[in-house]
Amino acid sequence: MIPSRLIHLVLFLALTAPATAQLAERGNWALGLALPTNDTSSFSLWKVQSPKTLLGLDIRLSWNYGARDSSTPDRDRPTVESHTLGLQVRPTLRRYYPLRDKIAPFTFYQLHIGFTGRKDDSASGDSQSTSTTTTAGLSLGIGADWFPFQRFSLGAQTGLTFAYLHTRSDTRPERNSSSRWSTVLQTFKSEVNGRIYF
Repeated sequence: MIPSRLIHLVLFLALTAPATAQLAERGNWALGLALPTNDTSSFSLWKVQSPKTLLGLDIRLSWNYGARDSSTPDRDRPTVESHTLGLQVRPTLRRYYPLRDKIAPFTFYQLHIGFTGRKDDSASGDSQSTSTTTTAGLSLGIGADWFPFQRFSLGAQTGLTFAYLHTRSDTRPERNSSSRWSTVLQTFKSEVNGRIYF
């Protein structure tokens, strides 16, 4: 997570930097990669639509494996193994204004569609639970890119996200299942991401 003070500093430098530059001078396309956080990686492909507009497709992968003791009254508490895998696709529009020589502040609008699956297995093999969560939502906010080189940038963003979630759970051998809808409204700060223009 990026401290809010760092984002404020980058935005301040963007507003006080003297020289202007055109986004199209960096290149026509860009490849993006976010620094991994916990068990999550993010890759993106961007197209320069205009001197101040980027259109991109971001793909986020997450995975996790863990083992814990189950909460049973038995003396021998069986270990529960958990596997989680997630995929999120996020079309994004960025609008840069004003562009500066080294620092480029932007606003962004992002749709996101995702799927997460989780499976819990007891070591004894007599119980298993699975859950799947499907999400769809919208994010918007502000951020800034820093260009230490002409065709390379580092950036971060912060904003607000709203999403619908549908979760389905199944438990065996009880064969219990449940399904529910929920909504989420929250703020976020992104990971540091790098972008190479070509």
